[in-house]
Amino acid sequence: MRQPSENARHTFIKVRVSKSEREAFANRARELSTTSSDLIRQAAFGELTVRSLDSDAAFELRRIGAMLKHLYPKNANWTNEEKRRYWEAMDTLIGFAESLAQNPAATVLPAKKPDA
Repeated sequence: MRQPSENARHTFIKVRVSKSEREAFANRARELSTTSSDLIRQAAFGELTVRSLDSDAAFELRRIGAMLKHLYPKNANWTNEEKRRYWEAMDTLIGFAESLAQNPAATVLPAKKPDA
């Protein structure tokens, strides 16, 4: 029979929240690809659980950026402003992918302020 680990999570803490707060917890956790429990632990202890989804997302962003570079219309009559916006978007996309791959903790979404 398997012995329970000393760090096994089997104790519950009950917290009273409103329905809208509960929904906000669930939505925020979903945005970060985590559970409500992990979200609360991270807020309390300052830990960040990096999900494999982050590395997968970085890979996909880099792949999309590389594909888009090859689709750039070299012979098109684009204005300089259109060209600048295209390359700026490319730099942003690839920069975000690199940031996500190197430091997933830095790419966590900031806390959302409640609507006034």
